[in-house]
Amino acid sequence: MTEEYGNLPDGFFLSQSEIENLRNAKKELTEKGQEKLKKLMNKEAERKALEAVEKLYAENGDALKQLAEIEALEIAREGMVEYDEALRKLAEND
Repeated sequence: MTEEYGNLPDGFFLSQSEIENLRNAKKELTEKGQEKLKKLMNKEAERKALEAVEKLYAENGDALKQLAEIEALEIAREGMVEYDEALRKLAEND
């Protein structure tokens, strides 16, 4: 018999270390490919998110600005309440 394993000629065998090297190389390439794919997917997701935010601002810019102003006023009001309470406590201690 002049051939084994189909069309592979006799003597065309890889050593165990060569097989292991090929497996390691495949694993490394697979990991690198997966990492690159994740980076591309993240970039694409970021791009889509930025586009969505830009669209949101374009469509609702005035309402979002008003909402930000309302939230700022609420934070200021809460600060004033805390300030008033602190003054009251100081007055009680005097």
